[in-house]
Amino acid sequence: MPTSDSEYPRALMQQSAQEPGSTGVGEKRDHPRYKCEGSAEFRTEGFDVRTWARVTDLSRSGCYVEMQATSPLHTAVSMVIEVSGTRVHAKGTVKTCYPLLGMGIAFTEIREADAVHLEEILRQLAGGSPPHPELESSAGTGLLMITDVSAALNAVAKFFQCNRTLTREEFAELIGKSQNHNGGGER
Repeated sequence: MPTSDSEYPRALMQQSAQEPGSTGVGEKRDHPRYKCEGSAEFRTEGFDVRTWARVTDLSRSGCYVEMQATSPLHTAVSMVIEVSGTRVHAKGTVKTCYPLLGMGIAFTEIREADAVHLEEILRQLAGGSPPHPELESSAGTGLLMITDVSAALNAVAKFFQCNRTLTREEFAELIGKSQNHNGGGER
């Protein structure tokens, strides 16, 4: 057992390297895992409370989420994962749990339409084409470039003063327009 806060992450890394299915040396997984930046909305089966987490790894068979309020091993969860603007609804089971840090979730059920979306995300993370070509910038890079974060945040905040929802297309247009202006005037 670690004796200080600084030893805790190191102990977890050593423990996970020894666990089956871990990311340690000599790991043998059924599906490749990709680093990503995304979010997940969780609901523990049998409860109606939603919790949010940051998705940091994703594969066909599961994901890793960073969150402080972790669930015990073998807890069944329903989740909506969003990566690169694409959402996937899935059910899963907690397979690894690091209190105050995060959890590894193994997918147990994904509808066919969501499996297609998951494949789109994985293809993009593996270096394939972007899942939503409509979000390409005018330069055709395949990325929605934000060079002026303040302008982008101001544009989104102003939008939500009058509106309740924002479509993917509206978001891309809003961000694009905010990045085409120089200076701090009205957007």
